[in-house]
Amino acid sequence: MNLKEKMQIKALFYYVGRGLEVVSRSNEEFQETFETLDGIFQWHVGEVSMYLEAKEGIFDVHYDATHDEPDVTFTVEDIAIAKDILMGKMEGTAAYMSGDLGIAGDIQMGVKFAEVSGILVEELADLLS
Repeated sequence: MNLKEKMQIKALFYYVGRGLEVVSRSNEEFQETFETLDGIFQWHVGEVSMYLEAKEGIFDVHYDATHDEPDVTFTVEDIAIAKDILMGKMEGTAAYMSGDLGIAGDIQMGVKFAEVSGILVEELADLLS
């Protein structure tokens, strides 16, 4: 992974992570939907990592960090695929089934993250349009 690719993934992690922090604190529908969600969602894309911590559906992001005991870990080696997954252009299930997305840990938490990211993508699209 070259420097440009690392910077792209870090920027994407920031976009997703900060988006989740803002949406989870300001969107009442999001808060009601995920009010019981607690867990650690670890992401590794190539050499770049972050984890998202959910407490009662409110998210905090930890950049350039690895959690010792995440509930679920997502691993993607192909940067283009990681971008598509995180931007909602590719379903995580399809990426997992094709072997492009590795998931370790609680698969149900992975499914829950897919729901979270679906709402996030909608919210961010509304902001950008």
